Amino acid sequence: MAESLFDWINVIETYVFWIGHELSPGNYYFGGWYDLLKFVKIVQQDGMWLILHIGPFVATEWNFSGIPVWLHYVLGTVFWTNSEPFKYHMQKFMTLIVNIMKKRSFLHLKEVL
Repeated sequence: MAESLFDWINVIETYVFWIGHELSPGNYYFGGWYDLLKFVKIVQQDGMWLILHIGPFVATEWNFSGIPVWLHYVLGTVFWTNSEPFKYHMQKFMTLIVNIMKKRSFLHLKEVL
């Protein structure tokens, strides 16, 4: 990563894609392009800051704005509203990511925002 950066770039900002990490309810994937821990380590090793956006919405270019497709089929879920099923699954995913980052002590480092 460092070889492609200019001296004045010291921050990487990225989304944590819910659609890529939770393939079905409770079935999480952190390999390949979705290896979040490896990515965080690389950024830190290069002495850079990291800003993580932990969903739920990541980009309009993605189906359902990055929300897992399976959530569309959960009874009572209405996207972009205050529906209880949506809030339940979203909180579960966000808590998982925060806990993973805490467990690896990434949230205690000044480089991860």
